[in-house]
Amino acid sequence: MNWKKGRQNTKYFVKTIFSKWGMDFHIIKIPKYGWLPWHTDPVENKRHFRLNLHFGKYRGGNFICESRIFSMLRDKLVFFRPDITPHKLSKVKEGTQYILSFGFVLWK
Repeated sequence: MNWKKGRQNTKYFVKTIFSKWGMDFHIIKIPKYGWLPWHTDPVENKRHFRLNLHFGKYRGGNFICESRIFSMLRDKLVFFRPDITPHKLSKVKEGTQYILSFGFVLWK
């Protein structure tokens, strides 16, 4: 498994661990000065859910989401609907942030 550049073209990398049957599991690596812009992750005719765990030695890199289903551990663990909820990650100011990200889709 190699690190692939993230699709928002903003200095983050992704390793896909699993992707089948409407589910995926990724490790996302955001180095110093990496960030993600406001975006949604639409899925046609389905509902998209995602559980993210943010960890590592870093400063900055705050996950900002307009609506969460739940969050714990000072927003280090967040469950949300990326298909309908705009979300972003502020710039990592120091260190490297990692995100374990599990997603799945359900029919509407």
